Amino acid sequence: MIICAEIGINHNGDMNLCHELIRQAAINGADLVKFQLYDPKILFADEPHLIEEGERCSISYDNFKQILDWCAEEDIEPLFSVFDDSRLTWTEDHGINKYKIASRTIVKTPEFAETIACIGKPVYAALGMSTLDYATNLLGKYNNVQLLYCVSNYPASYESYKQQPKDYGDSPYYGISDHTIGIETSLVAAGRGAKFIEKHFTLSKTMEGSDHKCSITPDELYDLKKYSKLMEKVI
Repeated sequence: MIICAEIGINHNGDMNLCHELIRQAAINGADLVKFQLYDPKILFADEPHLIEEGERCSISYDNFKQILDWCAEEDIEPLFSVFDDSRLTWTEDHGINKYKIASRTIVKTPEFAETIACIGKPVYAALGMSTLDYATNLLGKYNNVQLLYCVSNYPASYESYKQQPKDYGDSPYYGISDHTIGIETSLVAAGRGAKFIEKHFTLSKTMEGSDHKCSITPDELYDLKKYSKLMEKVI
């Protein structure tokens, strides 16, 4: 079972907070800590209401290098969703081992999704904005790509995840990118054989920012790790 704590934009542009989020993710059992690398004016060109927050939370090259140092210090592996060629050069130049492809990339820039897949490193691809058929047609030929069940609402309702596989071992999905509140949906996925769980991660759900409310806290991350490992033993 791989647990990925997505910091994403939850550092709110504060790199001291970013460091503490990395530290708490490592302490409380995450295997990976995930960030997003993008140019907000390009990524959100068709969603201008997201540009202001995107600019505040975007990660510069110097920030990126600092994140790598902090991950090494805390002994946790970084994972990145990369949205353009220049930032893919950053990650490749620094030997990043694996990638996450956002559903936005699959739908809006499919050729770039294939660029990432073609590198040949392990890739996790969320399907929130994409249908399974579309993603399979695009990425199914790459043996290094694992698909994640996802609903692109922040937060998502429990009901919206009712269609997740009854048995992940007998489905096209490797795991789940869970945007519901709490850890219950993720534990259902763990009990059904998911091998990868991604959850947004925060120090407090009351912090300002669009993703904090659908994120889990350090205590919840600890419980998610503990109980998903026990479920893994049972199944």
